[in-house]
This record gives sequence, C-alpha cells and structure tokens, in this order.
Amino acid sequence: GKPLFDSQGAFRGYRGTGRDISAEVNAREENARIQEQFLDAIDQIPDMIALYDSSDRLVHFNRAFMKAAGGETDRMFVGMTLEEVIRERIRIGKAPDDAIGREEEWIAERISRFGKSPGSRETQRDGRVFEIREDKLANGGTMVIVRNVTARNQNEKALRDSEARYRSLIENSDLGILVGSITKGRLFVNRACADLFGFDSPEELIAAPRMALIPDYEIDRIAKLREDVFAGRVSDSNYEYDAQRKDGSIIPLQVFMQRITWEGEEALLRTFVDMSDRKRAEEQLQQSQKMEAVGQLTGGIAHEFNNLLMVIVGNLDLTMGRVTDDRARQFMSFAMDSAMRGADLTSKLLSFSRKQTLRAQDLDLNGLVAGMREMLGPTIGETISVDAELAPDTGSVHADKSLLENVLLNLALNARDSMPTGGSISITTSNRIVDSGQLAAHPGIGPGNYVLMSVTDTGSGMTPDVMEHAIEPFFTTKDVGEGTGLGLSMVHGFVEQSGGFVEIESEPGKGTSIHVYLPRVVGPDIGPEPDIQSDGHVQQVNTTVLVVEDKLDVRKIVAEILSDLGCNVIEAEDGESALARLAERRDIDLLFTDVVLPGGMNGPDIATEARRITPGLKIVLTSGYPDEEFNDLVSDDEFPWFIRKPYRKSEIASLLDRVLRATRAANV
Repeated sequence: GKPLFDSQGAFRGYRGTGRDISAEVNAREENARIQEQFLDAIDQIPDMIALYDSSDRLVHFNRAFMKAAGGETDRMFVGMTLEEVIRERIRIGKAPDDAIGREEEWIAERISRFGKSPGSRETQRDGRVFEIREDKLANGGTMVIVRNVTARNQNEKALRDSEARYRSLIENSDLGILVGSITKGRLFVNRACADLFGFDSPEELIAAPRMALIPDYEIDRIAKLREDVFAGRVSDSNYEYDAQRKDGSIIPLQVFMQRITWEGEEALLRTFVDMSDRKRAEEQLQQSQKMEAVGQLTGGIAHEFNNLLMVIVGNLDLTMGRVTDDRARQFMSFAMDSAMRGADLTSKLLSFSRKQTLRAQDLDLNGLVAGMREMLGPTIGETISVDAELAPDTGSVHADKSLLENVLLNLALNARDSMPTGGSISITTSNRIVDSGQLAAHPGIGPGNYVLMSVTDTGSGMTPDVMEHAIEPFFTTKDVGEGTGLGLSMVHGFVEQSGGFVEIESEPGKGTSIHVYLPRVVGPDIGPEPDIQSDGHVQQVNTTVLVVEDKLDVRKIVAEILSDLGCNVIEAEDGESALARLAERRDIDLLFTDVVLPGGMNGPDIATEARRITPGLKIVLTSGYPDEEFNDLVSDDEFPWFIRKPYRKSEIASLLDRVLRATRAANV
C-alpha cells in the first residue's frame, strides 16, 4: 500500500487494495507435491527414464538411470548434454558391443539418430540386452525409456532355437510330412514328402492341384477319412492308400493323419511312409510260400510219376534184352527215350521245387561257359549268333555241373525263342560284390562276393506283367504244347538251392538279360568225372537181395531186373514182412528198400533193425524222392548207397558192383 500523512506531516496509515492468494499458494504447493510424487513414481519404475530439453540437455532422470550409470556420481548431473551423457557411459564401461573400438564413430551415430528412431536395441559386453525408446515431447524435448529385455530376449532366443530344431527335424525327417487346411490347401511340405511324390521342391508340391496326389479311385475314401478327422468324429486316422506321384505312377503309402492347429488355423498333419519295400517283401514272402506249396505238390507228383516210370523203364529194359528183332528194338528204344524224357521232366519239377539232389563241386565258370558255347551254336541255329565275354579273373563257384549247364542251356533256348527272325545272344561273366541293399528282394541270401553270369538277347523282351510271373512254375508265354513253363522256375530253384539269386532285366522291344549270381569260392577245384556206369551185363551170381517195396508193379519189375543180373531175390511189401524175411533167411547179402513205406516203418527204420539182426548187412535205399529229402533220417556213414527212381538196368548193375566191391575191400 501507499503511506498517508496529515497536514501537519504526521503518518496516518496506508492506502491501497488487497487480494487473498491462499488458493494460488495452495495450488502451487499441491503442484509441487504432485510433481514430487510423479518424480518419486518415476524413480520406482525399473525402466531407466531420462528427460532431455529441446537442446538435448539432461533435465531429469530416475534412480534406475542413475544406477545404470554407475550409482551416485558428481559426473552425472542435470544440465549435461547428450554427448556428455554418452561419453560418461563409455567412461564407466557401459558402452554397447557395437561401440567397442569405434567409440567416436558410434557417438556421432548415436547423436545423429537421437529422437528420430522410435526404438532400438543395444547389447552390452556382459550379454545384457536393452530396448531403447525415444519419444519427442510437445515442448521439443525428448523422453528416453531404456528397458532391460535380457530375460525376454533369452526366452525369444530359446523359442527361436526350439523352432529351428523342430523345423530341422521336420525338414530332415525321412518321413514325408504335409500340413494342409480345408480353406487354404497345403500349408507346409517337407523335402522328404516332395521327393516321395516326385516333385522337385516342397514349393512345387504346395502349388500342385489339390487332388494331384490321389488317383481317381481313392478320392472318395480319402475325402471321407479327412472329413471324419476334421469333424472330430475320430481323433486321428491310420490308413494305407495308393498314392499318385507327379509322373502318374502309383506307390503304396501308409498315412497317419491327425488334426492340429497351425499358425492359428485348424489343419491336418499327415505323415507318409513309403510301403514299397514292405509290399515287395510281402509279395516275395507270398511268392515263396506259393512256390513252397506248389513245390510240395510237384514233389509228390514227381514221386508217383517216378514209380510209374520205374515200371515202364524196367519192363522196356528187360524186353529189349530179350528181343532180337531190330525193328521191334527200335520201337522200344523210342519208348525208352520218351520214358527218360519223362524222368528229365520230374528232375525239372524237383529242381523247381528246390528238391533236386545237387552233386556240387567247385567249378571254373569260364571253362564251363566256353565249353557250352561250342555246343550252343548248332542247338540255337544259324540265324542267331552266340558271343561270350568272360572276365579273366572270374572266381569259381560251388554248384552241380550238369544242372548249371542245364541252366545255361535253358536260358539260351529261352533267348532263342524270343528271336524267331534271328538276333544275338551274349554270355558274360564277372565278379561282383553284392551288398544288403541289392538283396532286399532276396530274403535269406547274404551279402558278399559273387560270380555273375548274364545271358542277354536282342529279342522281343518282356512286359512288366510277364516279368512279375516269369519264375512261377508252369507260367509260359508260348503256345500250348510248345513249353512246360518250368525253364525259368527250374533256373530259379537251382540257383537259390546253390546259395545264389536271379535277377531279370527286360523291356518290350529291347531284349532281356537274365543275371545269375552264384557265391564265389577261392580257386577252381574241378572234381573228377563220375564213374562210367556199367553196361548192364555185370553178373552178381549168388548175391541174395531182399527187395522191400509196397507198390506191387514196382516190386515185381525190380525183382525181375535183379534176377536178370544173377541175384537171388526175396520180396517184402512192408517193414514187418521184411524183418520176418531177415529173421528166416540169414543168407541175405543186401537190403534194397524203398524209403517211403506204409505200416509205420520207413526204409531207414527197416535198415536200422536189419543191421541189428544181420550185422554188416549192405543197405541200398531208393525212392522217387531225391535222397536229400531223407537227410534227417539217415547218415552217409550208416547208409551211403542211394539210387533215385526211375533207374535203368545198367545203373542198378553199376551200383551193385560198387556196393559189393566195397564190401570185399572192407573184408580184405
């Protein structure tokens, strides 16, 4: 106010106006309190917060910012420029990794982008990661918020690593994996799935038409399975179907399908397994079982047929020895030739069924092929050339020589028949190392060193369907009466019995190659040629033979043959009668018995009991079955003599001569 005085000059008071400002004072105090509370709240925030004015000078910072700067220090204070704050951080070792060694350059970069980038990240030398946010304020200043995101970054990295591992597992899986939805089609395909369906890349498969993988006849069934899983009627589905590849070929697949969520969308996960190898193995097993069943049947037929042939051959043999008329003998010779061809047919049947007796020896395969090549020329005909390319270091094989020659002859004749207008046959040999992968279709055959003999022709070739059935018994593409269908089945049976396997390579119009693999042995050891058979005139005077045979016609002809050779013959139809004869006649020198007999005693049983009654008694076993059928019944030491029906008079004469000479040698 203004002081007032009276006329005499005395002070009388003040004159003026007044206003109550209590509210304003209170407001200022409240604002100060709120500001203090706000700043205190900012101090409690774990994020580092700093305020800069429009000149980029530090105006305020919270406790977390101070702590990150190294704690209380007189070097960090309000009024510092941004550059000073940055240099202080570098001084106390708080610079990020990308600033080390280039501090000045980094400072310039940091200042130039200050307030212009909404966010960035810095990684400290100790591994901590900070997220920085810089926001411009209305007054031109800048608010900086720095958050420690190390834990979040580690979690994100762990998630990325997990996803990478998962993706690596999926991408590198041998199983085909496909994810698809109803609305968007295929969402993901791995490399194995693309390869399985014959596509060049997963992307190509994803872009392929929706039904490209399913043949028409499978569409309805697969659609129903998908619908059931999508609708939740079943949680998953495991099924097999014929899948269609890019090139249109069909492969068998096993599929496991289940509903999943893929990137927020309902989808189906399908895992594919190629069943081709398993199907081939199953087909091989079925073929093997079928071959075994047919083999058992043909073995039985061959046995009965050999008994019939025995009667025919025996009667012809005896009659030819008594007839002097040349024309009649010629007719009998024709009949004998036919009967022996019948015996060859039973031999083929037994070989197909893998029941043929093998007389195996180490053979020089090259020598065998070279010898056969000379014989094949006239047999094959002038319009077909026969060439041989034999590797010089080809090893030996352990096989039956005559049957191996028969294999080569059969293959050459088949090749000839495929070239009615002429062509060429090439026979090659070589050494091969066979691994387990090649043997997938040949169960029971082991990997190792093999000798390969290939017979290749330039004929008409085979269709896939013919190749599939080529080794089946009685299968033939020839006209009725022109082939038995036992050629390749015999080859297959013999080669497998010899420890090897057969592969066929053929294409219509491009010829056929039959590859015969036989186990290789070290060095040839060519066995001696078999003994020359007797001409049937060896006389066994005063030799008493007990013939045991249940078939009357067979027994009678065998007895007649032995009598014609000078033997004294005693007959028996079964084990009981045979043992009775032995008990009655102590002068019996030799027991000649069929193996398969009725009445509960087989030939080996009779022979064992006969040896007890007559020690040292010589035993000859005979059967329409091959001798190896009875390996579990007899041993070579006990009963070394065996002859298979049908046999000629000359053969039995030769056998008796060897048996009795062995007896005399043992008694010397």
